[in-house]
Amino acid sequence: MKKYTFHVSGTSCSGCKMFIEDTLNSLPGIVNTHVDIQAGIATFNGEGLDDGQVLIALNKSMEGKRYVFSDTEIVEEKKSNADIWK
Repeated sequence: MKKYTFHVSGTSCSGCKMFIEDTLNSLPGIVNTHVDIQAGIATFNGEGLDDGQVLIALNKSMEGKRYVFSDTEIVEEKKSNADIWK
C-alpha cells in the first residue's frame, strides 16, 4: 500500500474535513484518509491506483464542490485592508 499526499484548497472547517475524508474513503482503493485543514494537506493510503490518474480522480470526485486537489500548493491571494479601501 502506498501513501499519497496532496494539497487541497477550499477547506475551512471540520465539516469540510469530514466531507473530504468520507468522499475519498468511498473511492475504490483509497483508505485511511486524513485532511489537515490548517496545512491544506490530504493524505491517504492507496492500493491498485494508477499514479497518473489519482489527481484527476480526486478532483472528479469533488466536481461541483469548492475543493481542489493539486500536487503543488495553491496559494490563494488575500487582499489587505489597504487594498480594499482604495
